[in-house]
Amino acid sequence: MKHKFLVLMILIFSFSIIYAANGDEEFLKANEYYKKNDYSNAEKMFLESIKKGNIRANYNLATLYLNKKEYKKAEKYYLDVLEKGDRKDTELISATIFNLGQLDLEIGEYDKAEYMLKFLADKFPKDTIYSSKLGAFYFVQGKYSEAEKYLKQALNYIKDDKNLENKVKKLLEEIDKKVKK
Repeated sequence: MKHKFLVLMILIFSFSIIYAANGDEEFLKANEYYKKNDYSNAEKMFLESIKKGNIRANYNLATLYLNKKEYKKAEKYYLDVLEKGDRKDTELISATIFNLGQLDLEIGEYDKAEYMLKFLADKFPKDTIYSSKLGAFYFVQGKYSEAEKYLKQALNYIKDDKNLENKVKKLLEEIDKKVKK
């Protein structure tokens, strides 16, 4: 019995060391601060978590900076995710690329934004957010055939989002009107 208890205590102790060593505790605290709109403390805790190697803290800190319109800082931490992140974590990598595209749109780097969005829309055609965003981007640019292609791609895969479906249909109708003029 004592042997089992000792093994259990060693496992618990090992887990707590690993948990503390990878920045998860700081990451969770940072997210709590972020939810409370306490961006100063969230930033500090994300930075502490990053020091301990938590790559998701880079992503969340970059998003915090993006929302604060601190674009250079946001770009730095998004690029860190792409450089240091696990390539098998396609959800994190694709979200990072998407947010870099958003950042590029906001600062007027349209060629870079197009590249990012096109990469995602082509790589993940069933993910309607990428193809609908790219379609809307092309619509605003007046590139109606490209817009139509990606909006139709999005429409083919939209399942349970009536709001997005209606927006895509409306843009397709607008394209139809503009092309027929």
